Amino acid sequence: MTRLHDALNELAERAPQTDLAGRVVADARDRARRRNRTRLLAVPAVAAGVAAVAVAGSLAGGGEPKSREVTSPTKNVLNTGALPGPLPAGPVEPMKYAFLDFCRRVGDMSRNPPAGECAQWRVVGRSGRQWRVADGLGAHTVRTDTYMNGSAPLQISDDGRQIAYYRQADERFVVRDLTSGQVAVVAQRVPVADLHRTPAALAFSGDGRRLAISFHSATADRALLADTTTGKVHKLPGSWVVGLGRDASTVTLAESRKGRTTLLLAGPDGVLRERVRLSPKVHLGGGGNMVAPDGHTLATLPGLPPGVQDGPAPRLDRVMLVDVRTGKPVGTRKVQMPGNTWPAARVGWAGRSTVFISTAWPLDATAPDADHLFTMGERGHLADLETGRVRVFGTILLKGGQIETGFGGFTP
Repeated sequence: MTRLHDALNELAERAPQTDLAGRVVADARDRARRRNRTRLLAVPAVAAGVAAVAVAGSLAGGGEPKSREVTSPTKNVLNTGALPGPLPAGPVEPMKYAFLDFCRRVGDMSRNPPAGECAQWRVVGRSGRQWRVADGLGAHTVRTDTYMNGSAPLQISDDGRQIAYYRQADERFVVRDLTSGQVAVVAQRVPVADLHRTPAALAFSGDGRRLAISFHSATADRALLADTTTGKVHKLPGSWVVGLGRDASTVTLAESRKGRTTLLLAGPDGVLRERVRLSPKVHLGGGGNMVAPDGHTLATLPGLPPGVQDGPAPRLDRVMLVDVRTGKPVGTRKVQMPGNTWPAARVGWAGRSTVFISTAWPLDATAPDADHLFTMGERGHLADLETGRVRVFGTILLKGGQIETGFGGFTP
């Protein structure tokens, strides 16, 4: 355990610093480093917050496994058995989960990075069937002096009928319509070198017609809003999108300067309409489309107090609703989340009064097996804000040493 602790300290020291002044947006952008997904480097939880990634890990060595030929997930673990085949060009079922598991490798991946099929995203349909996204970029090496490799984002739409990801062949983000197999190419080129420098995060509007591409960057690269049918792009007046509502008629972004957080309200054409000071009572963490279908109600969760960089994770027992037009809270709804949940990776809306919340797999479930593999993942919850009741939408359970996970398909 001492070796693991020392390795995690080293990782935190080497992780890139950000110049974001406010904890509020820093937390939100930290989630972007996880591309709206949970990244875990498996050990019982030790947070390395400087890297903006939820990290805790086993650094035992291990080689690159070859693709296996038989796939049969057992005991609800999604990545036992062989790698699945590539996603076909034609129609397929709606998707529910996405993950990177690097062929269940453990150890330092920066010096021996995953490649080929082991570096590709996998998606899981509602039936449980899996595919690889063979034309998309998954894992890539960011630098050779860190225990973590990088990854390009992949996002499933709220209804599960579209996926967005980065295609290295032409250095563009693309949106694949799973009902038809048609692919829309986002017009704005994003060089792969920029992804090494500036991790990106993706979010669909509730109706799936718009895709926001946000950037975590000290140079404040401007976020993009793309039409998912035509690929047409508008640049937005900030770098971090926190909500699109149902139809992206209003795009909500956040920025932090000198410890103050401001919401930027823009139209779908990228034109800034208004700047609104966000109440210091609001903790803006997580990622995804956090604005309700009405276009102005922002869902936020408990977080560490402003200025506090470390400490026990607050209990996820309530949702604070904020009107983006005023920046002020308009109400708090108690929700009956399980007591052993850990900070949310994604927040979204599954209806007028239902919020989707994803959390890291309970930390007492991460004991290693005989092969030094840990069981870890992410769980999705649907919280009814009117009754406070919470039900489990699904669980991504994986064996491995480092993973990234994501949800979609939680609306009809």
